[in-house]
Amino acid sequence: MRNRRIGTIAFGCVAGWAFVCLAASPATQPVGTEEDGAVPVAVRWWGQACVSIETFWGFTIVIDPYPASDRMGYPKLDLSADLVLITHEHFDHTGLESIQGKPVVLHGLTQDGNWAEIDHYLDRPPNQPQVKLLARAQAATPSPHAVHVKGIRTFHDADSGAKRGRNTMFLIETDGLRILHCGDLGHLLTAEQVSAIGPIDLLLIPVGGTYTVDASGALAVVKQLKPRQWIWPIHFKTAASKSPLAALDAFLTPARQAGMNIREIKGNALAVTHRPAGRDTEAAKPKVVVSDFKPVRPSPAVVQALEAMRPERQALINALSKVSKTQLDHKPSDGTHTVRWNFEHTTGTEIGFFSQVYHALDPEIPLVNRRPAQMPPAFKPRHPEWDTAEMVRQVQRVAAFTERFSYLLADTPADMKVEGTRFSVQSLSDLMVGHYRNHTTKAVRKFELPDWPKE
Repeated sequence: MRNRRIGTIAFGCVAGWAFVCLAASPATQPVGTEEDGAVPVAVRWWGQACVSIETFWGFTIVIDPYPASDRMGYPKLDLSADLVLITHEHFDHTGLESIQGKPVVLHGLTQDGNWAEIDHYLDRPPNQPQVKLLARAQAATPSPHAVHVKGIRTFHDADSGAKRGRNTMFLIETDGLRILHCGDLGHLLTAEQVSAIGPIDLLLIPVGGTYTVDASGALAVVKQLKPRQWIWPIHFKTAASKSPLAALDAFLTPARQAGMNIREIKGNALAVTHRPAGRDTEAAKPKVVVSDFKPVRPSPAVVQALEAMRPERQALINALSKVSKTQLDHKPSDGTHTVRWNFEHTTGTEIGFFSQVYHALDPEIPLVNRRPAQMPPAFKPRHPEWDTAEMVRQVQRVAAFTERFSYLLADTPADMKVEGTRFSVQSLSDLMVGHYRNHTTKAVRKFELPDWPKE
């Protein structure tokens, strides 16, 4: 049974300011905690070879979207992205019309079928409004939040591409993680390819055969790459698929015989967090992910509870988004906190509480403690260089975190306390609604003080 013990929670009030404290005992400290800056990435498999990756900083990468076509058998994709990666040009990997927004697209192969040079950063440094994709040579100093994408040259078959052409595997580095999507890999890897890939945390590998490596070939590639945390089989026969592929059991049976750990998840989403070196214990051995391609969703009551927080976050944004950086850091004459503290405290409280709930449901999600010191003299900004627009984006990132991992609440009634915490989703939503409202009101009062800066 999973350990669901959680850190203690304390409530109090100092000078009229609500505050919340979190402490995680060493016995319950999960891998990848805030001590090393770790935050979870959400990875989702949508069927065939289509995978999406969502980072805390707000980037979404979609790999090999399939088209909205009856030929596939899968439901139409409803995804938006900042970046789309295409491993090769076969129709079931190139459904760009299925992706909303205005993503940048990187094709692993050129129009004449050769490999493209892929070594790029997707980045938006703090205080910069635009997301940019830059080749490594152009990206002088990528921010810590950047997504690095590198193409690994492979073939679609075991005859150096003579049957089905070339294939590009994508190595994606983000939030301390190294994720490899194999596309339609058709052969075992060479020593040079293994060296170019290096260590990886999550391996997304086709196992259905016919057009790619089969189960035995996939297992051989797993042994070559030795992923640290996860092996996620993709591109196999499902109940919806119309492709002539082998079913997943053809891979799982020998995987079990080889002593591999299996983790079955509901739905299509997995939280993946960077595991620092030295935390590779027996319990942390890599696991084979068994998932559906269909997402699971919370009940309408849970969705309603989560949505109730949206207007209160927006009220905070509306009230504080127009303050200048000088006003953001102004220390009020009445001895209360700066506006920057209001931003950090409200968002830190939300992500702290919801990471507790999600950690109780899935220990792979770490406790995220970003609450600042409570008393004004002790407050040290986490990111003093951030301007107001970036602080607003942080509110939006925290909101996305809360909703991104809400799939874990699919079997949780809104009014039932989550085991291992003191909260139901409804009580936590009510708490956060009042918390945002309280701090928005008190922050706005600072604008009326006689020493409030004019600009």
